[in-house]
Order: sequence, then structure tokens, then C-alpha cells
Amino acid sequence: MDFSVAPAPFLPAAGAEPGTAWPRWIRMFDNFLVAVGGGSFSAARKEAILLTCLGAEGQRIFESLPAAVKQEGEDQYAFTRRRLEAQFAPRQNVCVERYRFRSRVQQTEETVQQWVSILRQLASSCEYGDRTDEFIRDQVIERTNSSKLRQRLLMEGSDLTLERTLTISDTLESAEPAAVTEEELRDASASDECLDVIRGYLAGRWPRQRDVDPRATGFYQRLMIDVIGPMQGPQHERYGIVLCDMFSRWPEVALCRDATAASIISFLEAVFSREGLPAHPLLGTQKSCSQPLSNPKVYRPGG
Repeated sequence: MDFSVAPAPFLPAAGAEPGTAWPRWIRMFDNFLVAVGGGSFSAARKEAILLTCLGAEGQRIFESLPAAVKQEGEDQYAFTRRRLEAQFAPRQNVCVERYRFRSRVQQTEETVQQWVSILRQLASSCEYGDRTDEFIRDQVIERTNSSKLRQRLLMEGSDLTLERTLTISDTLESAEPAAVTEEELRDASASDECLDVIRGYLAGRWPRQRDVDPRATGFYQRLMIDVIGPMQGPQHERYGIVLCDMFSRWPEVALCRDATAASIISFLEAVFSREGLPAHPLLGTQKSCSQPLSNPKVYRPGG
């Protein structure tokens, strides 16, 4: 048997602390047992493998446990595993574990997928049972750092599932425009016609360095939006979105991965939010704006 894939001993020596908590260690052992074909092993053989992987100090503790009685129908492996579980599994305070779960918010630069993976790990000790996905979904709605995602999820109603939550979050995250930097433009392909067009917009200092005074009191009424692309660089963004308005001398520019209406709306929401203008006129179109714009091409100023 190849023990090179076995988990590290749970308690290798006297005085040592477990390097891995018991619940995680026993899951690693289960995976190891499957990997070596343990499903066909006898109960006695699986017990011997478990005790071997436990480590010298773990075996000593097991041998010192008080006598116990097998439950009806329990084989030797299940009996030994139950006794080890009682000895090494931490005594969970469900109230504390649920508090930790509810306190875990989405961190900056953390995707929803990454966050949900951590929430699922925290929920494993909360005794939520069959409602685990429901509680994770609610946590995403309540504690996400994206108000746009929260609004979008609440629009789904009571039929919203965790799977659907992740699909929506992936869509919004992929459409989030990235702020373009002068370094990105300089380092990208100098021969890219699309980048030349963007550089033409940015002949002056950018982004806008001063507030506009006086500022219009209503919504933006005269906007020019150009979608430029597809471009050869930067590496991960393929289209540029340029916004020029009647109040500003300098254009707003962002790079995005695709030329969808969702990307443009995301860009406009960011601009409106920064300028203190309401963005709700844009929200009603979110459900119908996931398709690519038809025949995106290079738009030149005044063209």
C-alpha cells in the first residue's frame, strides 16, 4: 500500500498538538482510504490503517481510553472510529459557530465564489442541515460588499437558489469594468488601432482633475458613449468604453472584458455613484442587457 498519499499523522509524538483539526483530518483520511481501494477492505484492516495513520501518540491515547461497548450492528472499524471521534472531535458551541458564520462578510478583492467556499466551511459546524445552502444564500445577500449584486439578487424573489446566486454574481463580476491606467495603455501593443483611438481621447490630462461648477441639477442629458474594440491588449480586457459629457472636458475611460450592455451599465453606475447622481434609471434594464452589442467596432470621435 502506498502510504505516501496518506495524511500526516494526527498526533505523531507526545506533547504535540494536532496539526489539523480532527474533522478535517478524518476527511483527509477518508479520501486516502478511497484512493487505496479501501472500500473492499475488511473492518479489521481499515481499523489497522486508521490507527497507523493516527501516529504513535494518537495510538497511545486510544489504547488508554476506557472500555466501551459496541452498538448493535457496529463493526470493529466503526466502533474504533466512534471512540476516536468522541476523544478528538472538538466540542462545538453552535451559538458561537453560527455567530462566526454570520459575522463573515465579503472581503475586498474577494470573489463571491471564494467567499461562499469559506462560508460553506464555516457552516459545516453550524448544524444547519438541509438548509445550509439557504443560509449561505441569505448571507451573500446581506453581507456582500456589492450593493449592485444585492439589488440584483433581491429582484429574483423567493425562488432564488444558491446556484442561481453564484451564476448572477459571476455574470456581474465578469462585467465589472476595470479602470484603465496610463501604464496599461503604454505597455499594450503600440500597433493596436483601437488603443490609438483611446489615446486620441486622452490627449489632455485625465481623468478629470476638478469638480464641475456649476453642476447640472438633473440627470445627464448629453452623453457620448463609444465602445472601442476588440483590441489586442491589455491582456485581460478586450474593449474600451469612453464616456464624454457636456460638463467635463476630460473623458471617462474603462476597460472591460466584453462589449455587452451590462458592461456599459456597470460603467455608468460607477460614474453616477461617484458624482452623487441616482443610478436607479439604469437598474430596470439589467435583466435584458446580457447579450453582446451587435457588431462592435472602432468608433472614432465624431465618426
